[in-house]
Amino acid sequence: MNHQQQLLVLSIPPTLNDSLADWLLENKTTIGFTSSTVWGHSSDTRNYNITEQVTGRQKRVQFQLVGKTDPIQDLISNLKTNFHEAGVHYWIVPVVDEGQL
Repeated sequence: MNHQQQLLVLSIPPTLNDSLADWLLENKTTIGFTSSTVWGHSSDTRNYNITEQVTGRQKRVQFQLVGKTDPIQDLISNLKTNFHEAGVHYWIVPVVDEGQL
């Protein structure tokens, strides 16, 4: 077990997909990541358009990155600078184990 590893999950508007992917690929601390299209659901629909308010969901892109604690924290600091007020939602959870089979 490596408790120093963390999973960073980013949920972003689809319009940021290419720019965030490029930014992550250019970042020296990012080894790799996964991205996928997801649907966000919230009781706070202030940022939803009319269609999203009716359907109760908003299309998002989710990025997942695994890394050590300090580089993940540095990445968050840089994201706050480079993507300030861009609609990026994030969370970090500890990684109990990881590997390749």
